[in-house]
Amino acid sequence: MNYQFEYLPVTHAECPVSKIFTIGESVYTYEFRHNARNDFYTLTIKDADDVTIYITKIVYGCPLVHAVIDGLEIDFDIVALNLDDIFTPYRIADTSVNMTNLDTTVRLYIDNVTTL
Repeated sequence: MNYQFEYLPVTHAECPVSKIFTIGESVYTYEFRHNARNDFYTLTIKDADDVTIYITKIVYGCPLVHAVIDGLEIDFDIVALNLDDIFTPYRIADTSVNMTNLDTTVRLYIDNVTTL
């Protein structure tokens, strides 16, 4: 069985960056920033009027939107993962999302997996 995984195309080299993504019925501006001092990323989600409605640190293995937010109509998860970790039994990754692995081994996957 083959699987197709969708992910948000974001690289360290382009940060800070703002991108408009349409995922399902949802259209928002996603701003990605890198904290060079502590080597981590943050995500800011803005609505069509450029109003900030959500900000979070990108944490490996955790959904980026982990709360119910007024005005944020997202019915899917986006999770920073290395696919090797989900196909390796009993492997627990002690991984942070940093400038070394973003878009090389770790990507921001969308939970709508399609079986081919």
